[in-house]
Amino acid sequence: MILFILLTCLAMVMPKWYFTEKVFERKIVLILDIKVGTSVMDVEMLSILREQNQKVLVVANKADAINKHERDEQIKTIETMLGTEVIPCSAKTREGREEILKKLFD
Repeated sequence: MILFILLTCLAMVMPKWYFTEKVFERKIVLILDIKVGTSVMDVEMLSILREQNQKVLVVANKADAINKHERDEQIKTIETMLGTEVIPCSAKTREGREEILKKLFD
């Protein structure tokens, strides 16, 4: 919740040039808690970023916290709700790290 409020505030006060000038290719990582799933705030944040034509990579963190079956179901649900690919990851096990880096820097 705090992260969403912070990002929303930043989007409101961030200079317009950040979104309009192509100084470098930007990719934004939207991090979700896989146990919680998609919230209304996540959908709204993704909508704001899409309106700004931003490239967004959606990552579902804490993939190690639930079993594989639950994880697969949760990923499908999140992908359906957001209409985009979701990369499961875990800081603890480093799962998804390579895929995230590859997508960020390709």
